[in-house]
Amino acid sequence: MLRRYVLLARAIVLSFVCGVAPAQQPPPPAQTTQDGCKSYYTLELLDQSVLQLLGTPLAPSNQALFPSPSWQQLQEWDFPSKVTAWSERPGPEEVAKRRRELVAASTAGRGDKSKNTSAPPRVSRPYELLPFLEKDYRDLEKWLTKEGPKKLPGMCVDQGKAGYILAVGVIADRNGATSPDNAIAQSQYDQSLTHQSDRSVGPNAATVSPSGGDRPADALSRLDAGSSRPGVYTCTYWYRTNGPGGAHREAPDYYYCHSGDNIPKSVVTAMLKYLAKNHLP
Repeated sequence: MLRRYVLLARAIVLSFVCGVAPAQQPPPPAQTTQDGCKSYYTLELLDQSVLQLLGTPLAPSNQALFPSPSWQQLQEWDFPSKVTAWSERPGPEEVAKRRRELVAASTAGRGDKSKNTSAPPRVSRPYELLPFLEKDYRDLEKWLTKEGPKKLPGMCVDQGKAGYILAVGVIADRNGATSPDNAIAQSQYDQSLTHQSDRSVGPNAATVSPSGGDRPADALSRLDAGSSRPGVYTCTYWYRTNGPGGAHREAPDYYYCHSGDNIPKSVVTAMLKYLAKNHLP
């Protein structure tokens, strides 16, 4: 009888130990799918929502302010020259306030005693999105699928599973191209926008447009490798999605721009390297 109680006690202790042992083990490491993917991405074009986030800039009456530190800070907030967290950009109200103050100061400091001195500062033309040719966009998709994982290990491109979006676009700041030195370039730029708006799909040309046509200055075609029209930036925004394969959230996590309009692979590469270096996502 005593032997039976001893065996029963041992069974109870063994059952207790077996029951708690799994909970004491460390959690399993992050799983990698069978295809080696750790994160899923998709490529998109910047849409009108990005222009709403940036707001409408004001052009100073005194063009000598363009190289001033205050004006350059505004430009850096809109078109950062390095990958920047969106949270580092002041809110839209603060940005708008700084713009108004800078333009007011430029008007007051002109020293012009003519009747034009009291004229209100003019509102600038809003930022515009330039179109992509369909062929160039598809080439960029293929490039990202092949080269993306080399820059960001574990990255895979799959629209249906994507939890992250790389949005790319060319944004035109027509006010930054209005100095007298750029008069000819601005005239050519205006003509190119006219041609583009006639042949683009959707409002304001931020969509893929058909191949071909006779446009002289498409965003990614018929431009020299070093082309950089005044006030034109190629930008990439890194968004999280609302769910796997869903739409992107309202604001990006990170964004980056480079002056010029023929460098989409370069800006995407810079973003991927930043994500890899900072172990994101």
